[in-house]
Amino acid sequence: MRSVDLHWGLLAQLACCVLPAMAAVFIAKPLLGAQYTLASLLAVLGYHVVRRDRFAFGCIVLGSLPVLALMRGLFFYYGEVALLGGTCLMWLALSPERLVHLWRDQAWRWMTVGLLVFWWLSMLMTGSYATNLRSFEVILGSACIVLVAERRSYLATALVGMVMSAAALGFGLLPYGDRLGQGVVGETSIGNPILLGMPCALLVVISLADSGRWMLVERRLVLRVVLCLTMAELLILSGSRGSWVAALSGLMALMIFSRQDRKILLVAVACVAVVAMLWLSTGRGQKIAQQFEKTVDSDRTLANRTSGRSVQWSVIPQVFAESPIWGWGPGSGKDVAAIYTGRHLGWHALYLQMIGETGLIGTSLLFVFLGALVVRGVRHWKTSHEIAPLASTLTYMVVGASVSGLDAISGVFVGLALLAGDVAPRLVLAQTRSASRRAA
Repeated sequence: MRSVDLHWGLLAQLACCVLPAMAAVFIAKPLLGAQYTLASLLAVLGYHVVRRDRFAFGCIVLGSLPVLALMRGLFFYYGEVALLGGTCLMWLALSPERLVHLWRDQAWRWMTVGLLVFWWLSMLMTGSYATNLRSFEVILGSACIVLVAERRSYLATALVGMVMSAAALGFGLLPYGDRLGQGVVGETSIGNPILLGMPCALLVVISLADSGRWMLVERRLVLRVVLCLTMAELLILSGSRGSWVAALSGLMALMIFSRQDRKILLVAVACVAVVAMLWLSTGRGQKIAQQFEKTVDSDRTLANRTSGRSVQWSVIPQVFAESPIWGWGPGSGKDVAAIYTGRHLGWHALYLQMIGETGLIGTSLLFVFLGALVVRGVRHWKTSHEIAPLASTLTYMVVGASVSGLDAISGVFVGLALLAGDVAPRLVLAQTRSASRRAA
């Protein structure tokens, strides 16, 4: 039987797309970097279209998501939707039966229907198709994860590619700003700490879960530790407190449910602590320490410690009381938040948005969906002894308390969670079986 391994050629192609792009950002040429990102990705993906290789296509798209998320504010705002949609079109053209199989997954189907209705109503109420359009990123991102996971080596390569992209993002923004993930380059403000924090939180958990087999590094301890430490340090340097808590929730799931991962988890925590202490002695480390102190400082107001998020949480009972059944309507978030908080900003959290915009109806459906993912994750852990889908669900649930949770990286969280259940064991073994037949 031929062993399944990472696709190093695809990682090299991805490196040619994201590393020069973030090097351009590093030398204060962010627009050039954004243009290069799109042009190089289109060239590489076009090559895989000609080769009719849908797995390579999807692997490259998923691996580039952290950099695409940064560049969307500079050039081609809907790049993530377009490329994720292109991946699904590749499957539609070359393997439509897999899309049919995905549609039969009730959790994904009802999530898709619910988000499509949510976007459609948002468009009707606001008159803009762009309102809540990022719901498509969750639909398409989760679909791409499930489709690519039919061959575990491509899923693993995509996840390692995301590590590469996140590291490149952190390197590119290193000279700008106090928190990695955002910066001011000349007169251009780009990024947000959450753009780096969220993928790093996910990848830290996945690199440690199930002995690293989701990234195919279970027999490469050094590589596994390097991947984990890289993402953990970037997570710390992002200063994204919501991502810190999300990562801790996923790691707690590993500590509680996965005995095989406890030893490496403790070793990783110790290594991260040592490196973090070294970082804290630098100027950037002191800025990150201030972010932590801001959160726990009892002399500050709660609103100041949470960057205003607590204000939104404090007014949400009033918002809900005004329209408890169906909310204020999809797409109404910024206007309603402005009435109650005095700031014309969208709801900071997925749960706030669902309560405010869809009331009891939408919020109940959201919790039913999340509950279904938890049940699937627990069942999968009991039958297959894989904790990653459940850890991904729990991490995403915490993410939803601090950010909108409707973006491409959130789609990756959901996609990994959907790999639990009856579908997952067949997907895990699919490539091994096909390799065995070829060897025979």
